[in-house]
Amino acid sequence: MFEKPKVSVVMSVYNGENYLSSAIDSIINQTLTDFEFVIINDGSIDGTPEILNECKKKEPRIRVFHQENMGLVKSLNKAISLSKGAYIARQDPDDISLPERFEKQVKFLDQNPDIALVGTVFQVNDENDDAVGGTKIPLSDEQIRTHLISSNCFGHGTVMIRKSCLEETGAYDESFKYAQDYDLWLRLSERFKVSNLNETLYIWRRRNDAASVRNKYEQEEYARIAKQNALIRRNKKIIKTKLPVVSVIVPTFNRPEMLKEAVASILGQTYQSFEIIVVNDAGEDVEKLIEGFQDERIVYLKHEQNKGLAASRNTGIAAAKGKYISYLDDDDIFYPDHLAMLINNLEKGNYKVAFPKAYRAIQAILPDGKRRTITKDVPYKEAFDKEFFLVENYIPIIAIVHDRSCLDKAGSFDENLKVFEDWDFLIRLSRIYDFLHIPEFTCEVRIRLDNSNMTFSMWDKFLKTKNEIYTKYEQYTKNKPHISELQNKSVANLKGMVNRSESFVEILFAEKEAEMREALKGKDARIKQLQEFVDKVKNSFFYKIYKKFQL
Repeated sequence: MFEKPKVSVVMSVYNGENYLSSAIDSIINQTLTDFEFVIINDGSIDGTPEILNECKKKEPRIRVFHQENMGLVKSLNKAISLSKGAYIARQDPDDISLPERFEKQVKFLDQNPDIALVGTVFQVNDENDDAVGGTKIPLSDEQIRTHLISSNCFGHGTVMIRKSCLEETGAYDESFKYAQDYDLWLRLSERFKVSNLNETLYIWRRRNDAASVRNKYEQEEYARIAKQNALIRRNKKIIKTKLPVVSVIVPTFNRPEMLKEAVASILGQTYQSFEIIVVNDAGEDVEKLIEGFQDERIVYLKHEQNKGLAASRNTGIAAAKGKYISYLDDDDIFYPDHLAMLINNLEKGNYKVAFPKAYRAIQAILPDGKRRTITKDVPYKEAFDKEFFLVENYIPIIAIVHDRSCLDKAGSFDENLKVFEDWDFLIRLSRIYDFLHIPEFTCEVRIRLDNSNMTFSMWDKFLKTKNEIYTKYEQYTKNKPHISELQNKSVANLKGMVNRSESFVEILFAEKEAEMREALKGKDARIKQLQEFVDKVKNSFFYKIYKKFQL
């Protein structure tokens, strides 16, 4: 075996007996022979250990390490740390490297010493090994830099990396359960040039197993965080303007970990002319958390006594310097293009208020206390409808960006309201201004199945306040019997919730099951989607505990 091989091939495998032999054979049969093959058996309980031990006996270039299950990221980092080669090549245990892959990648890296990472075009096969498509990916460093901040431009198993560059940037970030490759490519591309070969040299087997589908939202969330972190790193190099264009107001109360995610989602915006005004409503002190961001655009204000959301937002408004005002609750997030999308459209001058599409993410609480998004839906109305505002609040406040001058006519948040203060504000705003709707998803409202968003005791308050708001704006519903009818139905529904002491979980199911009944009437294609939603929630850890103890 070579003491200092040119290439170290790294693989982590867990229960991969089905395709493992063909993956290993594809490496052994490479036209370039100057390599070692470092394989981590990550606690497999199928036939994987036996396959690896047999291959090791036949092929001296294979080095096998057996361990308890540690997960993909830690296993890959271990393999890299054990590697001796100048170049690190990835290989997944269910994929195939075509014979000339290493030879062509090594030649490219040898001829281009300024390139740190090179991938290849790859073919996509289904589980039956039938080709179902190819990939069209950016090739040059310039093209990749343009697209990488939006999406992953590399097949993970296709890459070859200079080990010296990995030693500068660090290997995989072990805080990433998914999208660890995307995070690494972003970090490498910030210091070095990267590229893809315009040849199909790898076959990726697409999996449609239940685990892949179940983890979809978690994968998306880690990819969002990787992108957000990259933007934060890049934005630190940008000279900050003294006067922000937009002020983002973030009220917070006793949710420091969620606040950290919310603020990070603002700092990771593609649009950077902002200030963040965090208003702590007499909750747990988060000053050190704010200082940890090391960003002078964050203004931290504190209430000595708890005053509620309306007062917190008004405190933020009073301190705001921006031309535009935006809102973010401490348990929600913006996607990277949120401010850019809204501000750029408002700057055209035709509207003073804008809102995008927003997801509602349903999160379960795991045994370790962490939150996991199990599904997303879109309960919010899309088109602007000022009449429907008189019935329900159909736009989450975090979706709204408005010109500061709107406050002169519409007024600020009503501090007498302890709930629905955002709805009341938007009714007043909508009576004066039309809202521009932007049909893109740029923000996410998060609802947790532990009922920390709302409690049983709140329903009475919701009912009382809804009636107060209907009375407050009854001047706009006169001679509009259809609006009055909708209001009566809404009140009746809320009374039912109060009388039944329903939890948020039960309300969520009732809402979705009602949609399913409507879908059945019209043979709607969404029946399957709605059923999947209910099934996902029912299969969550929280719901199982909920049903057991009838919380």
